Amino acid sequence: MCKKRIKKMVSILKINQQVKWLFAILILCVVVITLFKTEPEGLEIHSNIQKESCRLSSDLKDDILNIYQETDGIGIIHLSAWEVIDLEIDANITEEQGYTKVSMNTIEGSGTYNMITTPARRLCEIEIGLNRINQVSIDKMADFLCADCMREIVQENIYEFAFIDFQTKEVIPIKDRVKSFFINDYYICYEWGESEVKILAVYAPFKTD
Repeated sequence: MCKKRIKKMVSILKINQQVKWLFAILILCVVVITLFKTEPEGLEIHSNIQKESCRLSSDLKDDILNIYQETDGIGIIHLSAWEVIDLEIDANITEEQGYTKVSMNTIEGSGTYNMITTPARRLCEIEIGLNRINQVSIDKMADFLCADCMREIVQENIYEFAFIDFQTKEVIPIKDRVKSFFINDYYICYEWGESEVKILAVYAPFKTD
């Protein structure tokens, strides 16, 4: 009888120990999630721009994104300068626009980027320099974004270059260690160098036939 009681107590103790471990793991997960959701240590995000005047969360008529919002396309946006690079490979490209276009452009303070676009094949190749000087700038974004949008961008983006969905205005970060992914109907492939990234973007919708 005593042996049975001892076995029962041992099994109860084992169960209690497992519950304690599960509880500890749960607390650890909550702490980790909280840390990721809070602002980076020592970084305070303030902006005098209200939501109704924010270039990302509002619908300003004079904002550059409104030029592209009617298109079913994506681009690359420079978050610190609020300049847009149109990849020109959306579904609305006509045959007259189908020639190959080679360009080299400069964004002040961020160097140059090279782009080769072939709209007829719905593909674009672009090379962008990415290093410490290309990290997203809170001070510069505060000139045209509200604090909520800035906070969300800082949590997700390391670099001041990011993808932008023209219709939804969703900002999609360029992330290290990522080689390829889809944005809606667009296939994105990365080739990382020491201080630059080469990006191949292809319009590749599902066939409906």
